[in-house]
Amino acid sequence: MSTVLVEYKFRNSGPRVTTWGEKPLLIYLYNLIDGKKIQVDNHTLNPNHFFQFGRQWFTNWLVEVFEWNAGNLVKIHTDVFSPYGKKTNFHLAEFDTLEEHIEYAKACIEYINHWNISEYSIESPFAFELKEIYPEIKFSHKILDPEMGYVSYEIKKTPSSFSAYENFGVSLLNEEVVNYNNHHPYSPEGVSSYEFAKSILFGPDYKKIERYIPQDWTLINK
Repeated sequence: MSTVLVEYKFRNSGPRVTTWGEKPLLIYLYNLIDGKKIQVDNHTLNPNHFFQFGRQWFTNWLVEVFEWNAGNLVKIHTDVFSPYGKKTNFHLAEFDTLEEHIEYAKACIEYINHWNISEYSIESPFAFELKEIYPEIKFSHKILDPEMGYVSYEIKKTPSSFSAYENFGVSLLNEEVVNYNNHHPYSPEGVSSYEFAKSILFGPDYKKIERYIPQDWTLINK
């Protein structure tokens, strides 16, 4: 049987599935909404390779991995994204203003409190200024070891040098059509910096957070 490792810690990555073995695998990525599995993607993974799905905004991930065995698909691994109490890295956009970073930090603090996170790093070029505004919060100019942690988020309005908003498709979320790209679920135009950061850290349906993130979700996995 193949060995499978699922990680969420890589910046600009989303879920990364790595395999070691001799047989190809079939990977299914789901978003769990109201207890239902909404398929996001699937991928055939060759032995001793990795696959990563680039969605960087919050998704209630469920990863299921199947192995081909004698012509049949056998489920060999299941991973449920569970950030509760786990080390988290936040990378705030390098070229945005201090005023924007203040609003981004506010959303990060809400995420930290919501998931009861005691170990985290918030990277910002305005680390000193933010520390004066939020003295109880840990900021740094540079996260020295960004791969140490469970999950990483990047709060950044411009996904590339080509376009301020690259729409890669649509997804049906809670019966609403959501335009999304890999970096953030909504266009940053017309929303506050705080709302923009919230949509990354809590998902595009954050205004219905009680429904989108049930309070007992992941608590059984503490």
